Amino acid sequence: MEWNKKDEVGKTYGELLVIGEVPRPDNRKTVGTYYKCRCSCGREPIVLANSLRSGDTKACGHRKGSRKENPSYRSAHARVATRRGKASEHLCVGCGKPARYWAYQHNDLDALVETVDKKNLGMIYSLDVNCYEPMCDPCHATFDLEHGKKNGPKKEKS
Repeated sequence: MEWNKKDEVGKTYGELLVIGEVPRPDNRKTVGTYYKCRCSCGREPIVLANSLRSGDTKACGHRKGSRKENPSYRSAHARVATRRGKASEHLCVGCGKPARYWAYQHNDLDALVETVDKKNLGMIYSLDVNCYEPMCDPCHATFDLEHGKKNGPKKEKS
């Protein structure tokens, strides 16, 4: 039986429900048919049709154990630096001086927490690179105190 694009809408592949066909995203190099899907977690990834049909893509990556699901605090900050540049290339949003850190703004409903010690103190972070702003040492320390973090920024320069 030949594959028919119209038959894909409404079908479920693993945890992904096909919503509709979309143009190939600018950041994707693979030529082919792309679909917007709705995952069981509520996210709506854009997926290559061949990946759905082959079974290579069954969910958005939210499942525990998935490499993409929960990168560490440090990895999330490295992603910000990769996509937005080093914080030191920007001015602090608090005072306008040169920035040193990418500071999470506590504005992501899907924020993650990485436990850092036995007292269950955690580092709150986001996988959304747009939830970070460049800050200098003093502004970042003040910001962290306002958000319940007692020690201020660590010596991380991502």
